[in-house]
Amino acid sequence: MKYALLLSTIFSVSAGLLLDHENSQHGTESSTYLLVSKYLSGQRTIHHEIEELRSQHELSINLLTSQLKTKFEELDTLMKAKSPGNNSCQTTVENLKETVRELNENNTRLEHDVYELQSKYTILSRVFENRTIELNHKIDELYRLKTIQQLQTVNYMQNKVQFLDSSVTSLLSREQARNQDFLALYNMTKQSQESITSLQHDVSKHNDKVAYFACRKLRTTFAGGATLIFESTKTSVGITNSSSIQTTGQFNCTVPGIYHISVALTSYSSKAVFLIMKNKNELIKGWVNEYNTQHTDWQFVTAVALTELNIGDILDVTAYPSTPVVVEGSDYSCITIVKML
Repeated sequence: MKYALLLSTIFSVSAGLLLDHENSQHGTESSTYLLVSKYLSGQRTIHHEIEELRSQHELSINLLTSQLKTKFEELDTLMKAKSPGNNSCQTTVENLKETVRELNENNTRLEHDVYELQSKYTILSRVFENRTIELNHKIDELYRLKTIQQLQTVNYMQNKVQFLDSSVTSLLSREQARNQDFLALYNMTKQSQESITSLQHDVSKHNDKVAYFACRKLRTTFAGGATLIFESTKTSVGITNSSSIQTTGQFNCTVPGIYHISVALTSYSSKAVFLIMKNKNELIKGWVNEYNTQHTDWQFVTAVALTELNIGDILDVTAYPSTPVVVEGSDYSCITIVKML
């Protein structure tokens, strides 16, 4: 580009000088001044355009550099954000590698056991074959003898071979039986482990602690047949539905076992009766002593029950259908439910 511009400049100057030479012969000098002005003006225009192109080029480079820097920063942030996920994946891969290693070790042990059994079988087979060959050679020699004693010896040796054959067969049968016993023992061990696991699960479930103790906050009159509600929970162990008990007054069993239930009420409802119920069936009645109706004496009444509960069984305390009960609050009236076994 620079060489082309230089050549163009030289040609322009040369042409201008040529025109100046011709015009000087005719006595006109103004055209010489005009050609030089045009040349200088063109040079300034070209220089200005080059400067503008350079400026635009620098702006483009700066903009591209800024965009690349922003992209690299975003990529670095994204990689840092995904680092915990990569660590989790690395941990998972390490766990899988450890599992594969354990499986390989188990497989190696099994292959070693199979190899030992195969070696023992091979040794027995070789011993049997060698012994059979040896006895066959002896029998062949004895067949060549013609005396009765020799024939008897042959018969004895045949019996011996048969005995050895039966012994080897018995050994093989015992080996197979031993393998079957080992397999049966393995299956029994596996079943025992499953039974122990199930028993441990049942024992753990029976050993779960369950205890609930709640009281009545405000003095309340419960209509006949209504469920008594003890909304102030004092103790809650192993209870997952305490909020439901506070609102409905019903204890829903989630852990099976033997439960002790006691209800203590402070009431001045003469001859009032309340019931401890299991699945809408009466366990025990509590009765408020009869007293002179001219005096509103408070009576303290307790009712205690023991029962077995399964998952889904419901306990509640209800007023007798025909007798409303006035229950004193301020923690004077409470219920206790405890899993004993």
